[in-house]
Amino acid sequence: MQNRQADEIEERIQRLHEAGNFSEAASVGIKAYGPGLFSFLVATTRNITEAEDVFSQASEDIWRGIKNFSWRSSFHTWAYALARNARIRYLSKQQKKDPFHDANLAQVYRIAEKIRTDTKPYLKTEVKNEFANLRNQLSLEEQELLILKIDRGMSWKAVARTMSESPVLQDEELPRAAALYRKRFERVKARLKSLAEEAGLLTVCNET
Repeated sequence: MQNRQADEIEERIQRLHEAGNFSEAASVGIKAYGPGLFSFLVATTRNITEAEDVFSQASEDIWRGIKNFSWRSSFHTWAYALARNARIRYLSKQQKKDPFHDANLAQVYRIAEKIRTDTKPYLKTEVKNEFANLRNQLSLEEQELLILKIDRGMSWKAVARTMSESPVLQDEELPRAAALYRKRFERVKARLKSLAEEAGLLTVCNET
């Protein structure tokens, strides 16, 4: 997604949010960023069925939380943070199903189902190259750093907000947190290069 297109989407979501049209704001955001969120979850759960469950929960979390979203980050960053948190809850088996009684629940699930259906064929038929196999040797957090920074092109502050263990990372904490994730990323690139050399591959991992 080009920066201009992403900016237009963010502006549209914010206008809807400011107008109090929260369900439409959530719908626009999920439709725009859903395929990327779903593929992120597939990559970090390594299981499409589990990723489907987590994506449904993340979509519901977005729907529930949009009203209180404070815009301290972009909607894009916030959505990835919610998706990551939903995956952590799912994998730790601490998630408790809380029935959602809003009449619009069917709408958000229809959106999520369409995104899953449209995205799965691509994920299933995507060629698994040697670089992808190398990534799978990294820890989950290392893989997340690569996906968010290289594949999603997030800024370091966005990466910090997405991956922080703190529910709400304070603005004054951002520079230090961003610098720490940047250092971790450099270590991940070095490890990936080492793995590539051991595998006899010539791999270039460039920061975007």
